[in-house]
Amino acid sequence: MVRKIAYLTIDDCPSDGMKGKVDFLLRNDIPAIWFCRGEFLEKRQEPVVYAIKNGFVMGNHSYDHPLFSRISLKESFKQIKVARDVGQDIFGA
Repeated sequence: MVRKIAYLTIDDCPSDGMKGKVDFLLRNDIPAIWFCRGEFLEKRQEPVVYAIKNGFVMGNHSYDHPLFSRISLKESFKQIKVARDVGQDIFGA
């Protein structure tokens, strides 16, 4: 039998309430992928570290979340790269 798994995706994190949400998801055995905005990650690193230590996956949600349909492809790539670099600077990955 194949076990089916669904992942909850959460955008625009980390937020002030992220740690409590991580705890809720852990208590209820709900896997999630958290999509981090670079600008928020610069301000709130601790809840992301907590989530990672508890087995959650982080994704890249751009630096400041512009409407990608309204910016150039070059600017889109820059948004993703800058957010990635913020994460790498913080976590040394």
